[in-house]
Amino acid sequence: MNRSLLTEEFATTAAGSDGITVVTSFNHPQRGVVRCPAAPLLAAWLVRRGARVVLAALEPDAVTRPSGPPRRTGGVLVGSSYRDLDGRVVGLAAAAAADQDVSLVRLAVDTWSQVIRTRRVLVPLAPRACAAGAPVPRPQRGAAAGSPPVAAAGTGCRAAVAAWESVRAGRGRGDTVLLVGAGAGAGTGTDEPWAGGPSGPLLRVPTVEQARRLEVADPARLSYAIRPCSVIEDVTEVLHVLRARFPLIRGPHPDQWCYAASRARAAVRLAAAASDLVLLLGGEGGGGGGGGAGADDRCDHDLPAAQRVLAPVGLGDLDPKELGAAATVAVIDRLEGAVRGVGCPALGVTDLIEVLSGLGPLSVVHYRVQADVSTNIYENVPAAVTR
Repeated sequence: MNRSLLTEEFATTAAGSDGITVVTSFNHPQRGVVRCPAAPLLAAWLVRRGARVVLAALEPDAVTRPSGPPRRTGGVLVGSSYRDLDGRVVGLAAAAAADQDVSLVRLAVDTWSQVIRTRRVLVPLAPRACAAGAPVPRPQRGAAAGSPPVAAAGTGCRAAVAAWESVRAGRGRGDTVLLVGAGAGAGTGTDEPWAGGPSGPLLRVPTVEQARRLEVADPARLSYAIRPCSVIEDVTEVLHVLRARFPLIRGPHPDQWCYAASRARAAVRLAAAASDLVLLLGGEGGGGGGGGAGADDRCDHDLPAAQRVLAPVGLGDLDPKELGAAATVAVIDRLEGAVRGVGCPALGVTDLIEVLSGLGPLSVVHYRVQADVSTNIYENVPAAVTR
């Protein structure tokens, strides 16, 4: 807890007769301007309890004097404030006039002021090269079926182009081509970019179990390509099964393999392992304390089973007890690198960090994992094919 934290009440002219004003900034009589970055969090907590809430910055003269019965007239502002490391004053505050609203304001500020502490936020970053949200180049209009795609400047994923070429070459030989891995592919949710070309079959094999069940007409005419954005560690497990069952299978040289998804997963695991609490963004369900994220949420990033995980859709899902106990918080965005559309949650990493900066001195650490491959594959497509 910050030793400079003060919780006080003041008379204010800013409170309306109906509802609660959650303050984004106000002028403290002694400390000066108080910024309140966590105001949206306080507002969401109050709304969940049925309060009518507005967010507002108070005028400099809106806080008039200390409040206390029986002298109080007008509204009451309840605020907690502390001095951050840079000398600026940060806090939580809300104002109300009706007695029941004032009581709720006191409870809100008391609840969240207990969350104020020095903490770290760990943010794993997806590699920029990851194609999860990047369009894969399509074959040119009017080109012959199976022609290699042409990338628009700055839009395509070179690893995906190389993988497409592996598919095209294998199907051109008349092979059954296996698309290995469970990656995001083209970022469209379909295999459409792979659909053109010669008539050799194309089968998806995303998991080890499917590799074990796979049946093909001619095991001697079998090749594979790696679905873009697949985690290489998962791919190699599938390939281990396929090579044992089909010794003649052929595939691209490992120089063509892309490690972007592997690096992203490794960064997530490192951040989660170093944290007291994981906030997993980008889900569709609400949160829950003590590992409250569902099994699907955990599987997305293989988070430790014992890890404390919340999957908040909005600020109102955040639990003050969980946050208050966490000195280090990992903030993981499952949609990083993907295209956010209708139905995606509004709560993002930047929003959350801004709010957490109002709950005590904050340090933000970005986690990246590097994997360098010595290769000239993109200058020599198609590359050598090996077993």
